[in-house]
Amino acid sequence: MIEHHPSSSDDAYFTVMRDYAPLMHSLGLLAAADVLNDKRLVVWRDLPDRDNSTLDATLPSGQAIRLHVKRDKKRRRESVALEATGILQLHRVGIASAPLVASGKLPDGKGFLITEELYGHVSVDRLIERGSPFRMFSEQTARIAATLHNAKLHHRDLYLNHFYSYDASMALIDAARVKAIPQWFSSRWIIKDVAQFLFSLGQADVSVQEQNAWIQCYALLAKRPSTGSFWRRVSTKAAWIARHDQALQAKSPTRNVRLPGGN
Repeated sequence: MIEHHPSSSDDAYFTVMRDYAPLMHSLGLLAAADVLNDKRLVVWRDLPDRDNSTLDATLPSGQAIRLHVKRDKKRRRESVALEATGILQLHRVGIASAPLVASGKLPDGKGFLITEELYGHVSVDRLIERGSPFRMFSEQTARIAATLHNAKLHHRDLYLNHFYSYDASMALIDAARVKAIPQWFSSRWIIKDVAQFLFSLGQADVSVQEQNAWIQCYALLAKRPSTGSFWRRVSTKAAWIARHDQALQAKSPTRNVRLPGGN
């Protein structure tokens, strides 16, 4: 359920998930401008066009929670506010994601997104860093990727660090670019997703043997051949992503910074 507070501009809006309306009211966050200008937010990632921050709060029940806030600094082609739609699309096809709190946009195009922390969940890349073998997560990540693509959606940011695990559950975050796969050249977008994931497995030092096991599992669930031209195109795309990532890192070293003390 959603409360919607439209502004005088068709492009501007302020939307709050109904369960979080009392919390937002208690915090004094009653309009998009309130969120975008709030001085209480603790920024941990600061990029030229947007930032990521946290806000610790208390529910009316007395329960302490942590909110994660993304804010545009200027008008962008794809505002961070679009992630709300992506999260709802993931939920629609049965893929867990970060709990959506609110989103909105000003008339000038700057937007924001607020989600609640995924308590107990840890990103899979960090779990691997801490010694967990990738095989513990291989089938779950392959199943989520296949579910996404079988539902004719693509993520466009399907890296290992966007999969969060807790006991037997797993969530997929950073849904800002989740969209329906275009009818034309549809394999292009699926190839990009799979290439991103395999690139990130290499970054996490996951063995070629375990990568191949993931490919076999994904191919079975997504009803694709496990060899052939599709996978050759995936390999080519993964190599391009590696070069592109290296260039981005050189240009903006803080782009992939992690939340201090976070998961």
